[in-house]
Amino acid sequence: MFVAVAVGGSTRFRVNRAGLVSAVTRLPSHALITEGAPWTGVAPLPCLVPEVPGIALSHNMLPLAHHVIIGHIDPADVDRMERRSLTIGGPGFNYMSKTVPPGAMSITTDDVPAYTQAQWAELFKYYPHQVSELRPAAVASFYLTRSTAMIRNGADAFYRWANIAAADGPRFEERVGTLLGPLAPPGLAGAGLESVITLYANTALSSQHPAVAEAVLTALDELGGPQKEYDGFVLHVALRARAHVSGVLTHDFHYSVMLACVRGTGEHDAYLCTLAPTEPVLLFHDIGIDPNCDDLLALRLAERISALSVPARTDGN
Repeated sequence: MFVAVAVGGSTRFRVNRAGLVSAVTRLPSHALITEGAPWTGVAPLPCLVPEVPGIALSHNMLPLAHHVIIGHIDPADVDRMERRSLTIGGPGFNYMSKTVPPGAMSITTDDVPAYTQAQWAELFKYYPHQVSELRPAAVASFYLTRSTAMIRNGADAFYRWANIAAADGPRFEERVGTLLGPLAPPGLAGAGLESVITLYANTALSSQHPAVAEAVLTALDELGGPQKEYDGFVLHVALRARAHVSGVLTHDFHYSVMLACVRGTGEHDAYLCTLAPTEPVLLFHDIGIDPNCDDLLALRLAERISALSVPARTDGN
C-alpha cells in the first residue's frame, strides 16, 4: 500500500497539495502538519496549488512504514518520524541537509536521468490538466527564486536541473533577458551568476510567470541540455531495492516505465508486479514545486503498482 503525504510550505498549502493528489490519483492522500516555521527553501511555490480540500496528519498519526522522500522536507521532520526504512532524494534537492541519515539510501542529483525536450513533451501529453497547468508558474518561480547558497562549481540548482554548464551560464542568461525584453532587469550582460540571481531577486517579475516561463523554456530549448527527472527515479530505485531486484536501473528503461505509467498502458505490468511492497510505503511529495512536476511520475508509478496489487474479484462482478 502506498500513501501520498504532502510536504513543503504551510499546513494550508500542504493540505491543498494533498487535495490535488486526491483529485488526480486513486492513492490515499494526506498532508503532514507543519510544526514551527513553514518551509522556505529553494523555489517555494505554495501559491501554485489551488484550494482543494485535503486531510492533514501529525507526525504521530503516520503509520509505521517505509519512507520515500521526493519532496522538500525539513530534516527535523524526518528525524522525529518512526519508520521501517528511509530513501531520500538528495541530500541537496529534496532532503535539505548535507548529510544522509544513518541507514538511509540516498539518490543524488548525479544519479538521476535527464530527458530531452521531446521526451518531456511526450510525458506531458498524459499529465492531468490540474497538474500541467502548474508548469509555467513552476518553471518561472524556480528560475526567479534561485539562491546564491545553492551555487557549487559555478552552477546553481537551476543550472544543474537544466544541465547548463557554468561556462555557458552568461550566454543563457543573456538569451533569457533578450526574450524578456523590457521585463528583464538591467545589467544582465556579462554579469556573474551571483549578480544575476540578485538582479532577479530585486525585480517584480513574480506576477509575470507566463512571460518568464516562455522565455526560460525557449532559452532552454535553444541552449540548455536535457532536464533532470528526480522523483519517479527515486521511488523506482527504492522499490527495486526493497524487492531485491538485481542490476542497475538504466535511465532508458526507467523512462519507458514512467511513460507507460502516465499513459496507463500495461507493457511493463508484469515487471511492476514484482515491485509491489508488502508493507506500507509513505511517499512524501511536494507536487507543484518542481519545474516539470515530476512528482506526478512517482505518484503514477505508485498508483499503477497499487492497481496491479488489488486481489482479483472471484464473485463474478
